[in-house]
Amino acid sequence: MNVAQQTPEITWHRVPNPDEEADNRILAWSKVDVGHELTGIFRGVLEGKHGSYGVLATVPDGTQAHFGWTKLLARRLSVVEVGQHIKIVFLGMRESKAGVPYATFDVFSKHPITLPPRPADEPESDGADDGKVPF
Repeated sequence: MNVAQQTPEITWHRVPNPDEEADNRILAWSKVDVGHELTGIFRGVLEGKHGSYGVLATVPDGTQAHFGWTKLLARRLSVVEVGQHIKIVFLGMRESKAGVPYATFDVFSKHPITLPPRPADEPESDGADDGKVPF
């Protein structure tokens, strides 16, 4: 609960206790609609009682949004520096070949991100389906 107290010279806002509140406010991707968007400044990843979660500072008010940290998001956001303005779009749930459900996303950045060059000893893909996951 964020209750503001005001004195003549200063408005005071309660600082939330992360141990009490943070894990209760983490966005669960399986509970949002396809197309749901999170937009803001990427603040990185934190550890909670139930595992890792991502943090965005929303624009324009700067409040923090916490979202479930999946393997796919970890991979997609591994090239995004803390402080980048990003948008995460939830594309829905899919099922792996092993029958395990997972969330899929599209990730955008306000500024272009260039991937590092491929190491010389790593072969270029010829586009053929070699059965390997392309990411």
